[in-house]
Amino acid sequence: MKAWMEKIYGYSVTFRLFNTIAIILVVSLGLSAYGIIAFLTGVSRDQREETQKYLDDVSESGKAMEIPAEILEYLSAVRALDAAISGLGPFFPDNTREKMKDVDEGKLQALETALPETTRIAWEPLLAFACRYSPENPPFHFRRFRQRARVLTALLARRKQENPAYSALPIVEMLQRQVTLIELTHRILIGKMIAVAMNKLLDQTLMNLVSANALSGDETRAILAILDRIEPCGLSLRESLEWEFQFMKQSYFKLYRRHGFGSVMCDLVLGNPLDPYREFLANLEAFRDARDTEEFLHKHRRNILFGIMFPNIVKAREQINGQQARRNILKMALLNAVGTPKELPDPFNNGRLATLTINGKEIRYSVGPNLKDDKGTGDDVRFDSN
Repeated sequence: MKAWMEKIYGYSVTFRLFNTIAIILVVSLGLSAYGIIAFLTGVSRDQREETQKYLDDVSESGKAMEIPAEILEYLSAVRALDAAISGLGPFFPDNTREKMKDVDEGKLQALETALPETTRIAWEPLLAFACRYSPENPPFHFRRFRQRARVLTALLARRKQENPAYSALPIVEMLQRQVTLIELTHRILIGKMIAVAMNKLLDQTLMNLVSANALSGDETRAILAILDRIEPCGLSLRESLEWEFQFMKQSYFKLYRRHGFGSVMCDLVLGNPLDPYREFLANLEAFRDARDTEEFLHKHRRNILFGIMFPNIVKAREQINGQQARRNILKMALLNAVGTPKELPDPFNNGRLATLTINGKEIRYSVGPNLKDDKGTGDDVRFDSN
């Protein structure tokens, strides 16, 4: 009997011991799970308050503002111009120049009648309005911007070929205004890239004309005045990237407010791109060549979202610098044409633009993204008439 009681007591002690250990484990796991859930769903009260304040500020700045009568007049003139462009028939990027040769003269005159109305409004009110307007609801949409640029540059090339005295000024001013307005109202990087594409079309057309001596001295000086007056009003690459960062921050905070758990889980799996993007902006000028950018990308290699975005940002910077190089080469050609030569810098290395002589013709070019002079080949940015 005694042995049997001792055996029962031993089982009871063992059971109580295991029961105590199990309770401790369950409580520990419960507290751990509670801590993890609290972290994933809330992070902190301060974070929620910061998120709400930021979104309230964005909402306040994004409220629709009253559009002045002169701006409505400008938008109406642009719509009339678009209607005239639509009347020419369908145009495609690869056949605009060829198709322009066959367009009926009456339709071209309707287009040329609508064009001056878009430049009649003074530039200053347009600029002031664009700078005040929130990018939440931009009034100048870029859906048809590139089509306008293709058609108007093709029109200018045809008219100059038919009549060298034809004035390029309305088209140049119209397109330069459009480029700057889309930069200022959209502000994020896509607006800057649309501006690059439009400027490339205009600059190539002007380079062809100045190379063929198809611009008079007065016309050339007027074109330079338009470029000097409107071009500086656009956004720099840094400003566009800062607006891009604000757009990302706004989207991230919206996700955090609506789906806190999913937002933090996304950070754990894909990485939060805000911190490396902020670091990239702070050191933007330090990234001079491919080696610098590769080292930075390697440093944040575990941040999948930033790894997807970063190469596109670098490529965009190369295209923007390339367009600025073409614009500087064009302005140097225009200045030479009026007898006031001036050296403008290479935006890639802030040095002098390089020179190449082919068949007795001097061609200026930029060293390009690799910062090496490849004698006009490789990734060097050459720009001459074609």
